[in-house]
Amino acid sequence: MPAVSDAVKALTVARRQGMTIRVAGESGEGVITAGEMLTWALGRAGLWVSTFRTYPAEIKGGPCMFQVRFDRRPLDSPMGPADVLIAFNDEAVQLHQSAVRPGGVILYDRHADGSVPEGLRTDVTARSVPFGQVAVEQLQNRLTKNMVALGATYAAMDLPLDSAKQFVARRFAAKGEEVVSINIRALELGHALAREQLAGLGRLAELSEEEEQAAAEAASTGKRRMIISGNQALAIGAIAGGCRYYAGYPITPASDILEYMAAHLPSFGGVVVQTEDEMAALGSVLGASFGGVPAMTATSGPGLSLMVELIGLGVMSELPAVIVDVQRAGPSTGMPTKTEQGDLNLAVYGGHGDAPRVVMAPVSVRDCLDVGRRAFETAEAYQTPVIVLSELVLAQRTESLPVPSGRDILKRFKPRTTADSLDGAVNGAYRRYRRTEDGISLAAVPGNPAGLHVITGLEHDEYGHPSYEPDVHREMSLKRWHKLERLRREVESRPDGWVERFGPEQARIGLVGWGSTFGSAREAARMAEAMGIPVKGLWVKLLSPLPVQILQAFVDGLEAVIVPELNLSGQFAHYLQARGVRGPIVQLTKQEGLPFSPDEVLARIQEVASR
Repeated sequence: MPAVSDAVKALTVARRQGMTIRVAGESGEGVITAGEMLTWALGRAGLWVSTFRTYPAEIKGGPCMFQVRFDRRPLDSPMGPADVLIAFNDEAVQLHQSAVRPGGVILYDRHADGSVPEGLRTDVTARSVPFGQVAVEQLQNRLTKNMVALGATYAAMDLPLDSAKQFVARRFAAKGEEVVSINIRALELGHALAREQLAGLGRLAELSEEEEQAAAEAASTGKRRMIISGNQALAIGAIAGGCRYYAGYPITPASDILEYMAAHLPSFGGVVVQTEDEMAALGSVLGASFGGVPAMTATSGPGLSLMVELIGLGVMSELPAVIVDVQRAGPSTGMPTKTEQGDLNLAVYGGHGDAPRVVMAPVSVRDCLDVGRRAFETAEAYQTPVIVLSELVLAQRTESLPVPSGRDILKRFKPRTTADSLDGAVNGAYRRYRRTEDGISLAAVPGNPAGLHVITGLEHDEYGHPSYEPDVHREMSLKRWHKLERLRREVESRPDGWVERFGPEQARIGLVGWGSTFGSAREAARMAEAMGIPVKGLWVKLLSPLPVQILQAFVDGLEAVIVPELNLSGQFAHYLQARGVRGPIVQLTKQEGLPFSPDEVLARIQEVASR
């Protein structure tokens, strides 16, 4: 049997794409904690990291997995075959060994009788390591085997153990010195266990001198990068965009936003309220917005369903509000801990009557920062609810990003109209819903004597007075619609920041999509180009109103347009056609609760290219 270090070295030199390590076991065995610590250490070592995790919906028990991909170059996606699988039990081997590429490495917890897991693959380097035995015999605590395994991994990858100790001290500080001490001891035992046996496990491909210098600089100035999740990035972007009131109800996988806001928004003069349900959350947000305070809530699919009537109230009363929907697999309660892009139709069309609203979607963790801020700018400028469609795979993915400067994310926030600038009064009466060419009228907040008006969910005239006259309903419906048409025209004339493009312009095969599929698609396009198949891509961040002219200009002349999306029915492909985008659309759907890997997108590209 070849040495583990030799197998991994040959594997990584051949690939020149860094490495992917997957940690798997039972929920409650510390899989996620081990993965997060490994991610943190790799990031502090100057590497670019991107992660993916799966876990059961139950509080304890059930299979759990954490995957971290790392390289000396920025990464598009955390997905792809694993180079190394660290399995805490036999079930983890059975469930995840198929994800290991041929020639990869599997490290599994040693059996007391010396046997091997049933059905263990023969085309990988498999090695038993006594994670559990060391934890039981030397620490009298089997729960520390994740720290033993992590210490062994640190040794194999030549990572400084001090960084792991610092993480443990910070992570378990609230549990007392005894818990911190035993976990640090477990790290040390695992580190000693593997120092000889697994040396060199993390060695990467040979790099150019410039790449080595860049990595060394990043390692010596680790503060230049941060490791952050999509949910955290959205929350930071929202605060930068002016959010000063947050109301929410806990729901997987959006709860992290509520927790982050509760911890940090008060430092910016903001207020956080946990409400009794999702309807109360959005109602509270609309109330704060009426009072002139930029406000937000976050939920997932079932919660968004409950908010539909209040979204209509926000549209009718023309109140700015930001609603983040972190999508999970559905319908109904569905699979709370799995990802999907199944809420597009609900976000765009959900509601009775014509209720136009803005819908946005970030394409990466880094993009969550910008979209979080942009959502508030748009809501305030166009006086309408803005729905941000995130996804579990983005929300809980952690990535290393350059630390942005304040100038990158903070822009001067433009407040709504004040008494000094109101000019909508006629004979002393303020017309809150005055009809204008672009549909946007001057807004005032309570307490402004010059801006007294009625606000209601009923159809109303320019003053806000309820009205059921046909001409009033026609004109007000057009007013609400024209606002979004103005946004669409602005985006089509200045698309920077609203779309992402990649690939050579002369390509005859195109990829079009939205949301988290961007990273895997761009990586697949690069792989295809290396095989002599040029592919270009366009990912839109504004889903409603849809920038049809940009999409049509991209599609024109292409022989095939592949639309990858994480749902069964191909909602985005149908939406494109419904909005008038004409072209040779080829659907690529997936409904497993898991994101696309680059290989899956590449397979469809190859299939289309061979026709």
